[in-house]
Amino acid sequence: MLLPFAEKAYIDDQKLVGYCLSETHITGKHKARVFKSALGLTAIDYLLLKETILTIVLLNETQANG
Repeated sequence: MLLPFAEKAYIDDQKLVGYCLSETHITGKHKARVFKSALGLTAIDYLLLKETILTIVLLNETQANG
């Protein structure tokens, strides 16, 4: 089953730039290190990451836990 209302998904740019991809954020820097080493993504690439996540949400089936 596709995620209901997936077309309304929203990702705040600041969450990506200032947290997930920030190499200086107190807790985000650990995530940024993983994004950089595993995928080669840095804060400059936030739009690519954002569009990729939103596309995945639209096109892929959900999986039930349990």
